Amino acid sequence: MQHDITLPQLGRLQWDESAGHWRGELGLQRAPVPLEIVPVGAHTARPDAAEVFAAALRTTDWVRANERQALLMIATPLSESYNRQAADDQEPVTVEQFADWIEIASVRAASNGFFDLILGDCGTNLFAGVTALGNFDAEFRLTCTFVSKNE
Repeated sequence: MQHDITLPQLGRLQWDESAGHWRGELGLQRAPVPLEIVPVGAHTARPDAAEVFAAALRTTDWVRANERQALLMIATPLSESYNRQAADDQEPVTVEQFADWIEIASVRAASNGFFDLILGDCGTNLFAGVTALGNFDAEFRLTCTFVSKNE
């Protein structure tokens, strides 16, 4: 297996043996972000199989074309939680306002079509000390959001 490949639509990818996934970069509206392509299931035996990259391409194409929509999808449950926690201190924020506070910081695409969008907070310190992400299924539906404390 090659450990360094270049694919026309995904760019240069490097195999990270210790992590068990491919590393690359995805150009988004604000800036390029890290891209991880993770072989799962039967693909772990052949991490360079065409299906691994086909799933990643499907994901990256959708993320590029729907970046704002994805942020709005993630912002909906996160803004609800934020508004509950800040109810006594400030006016509620809208989903659109919350989406303006967040950005896609990296993309983790699994070979089964599921993917995570790891979020950044555009320098607002909204996520200071925590990691936030949205998990999507292979049909591009948000399945859940996570906010976990960094250790």
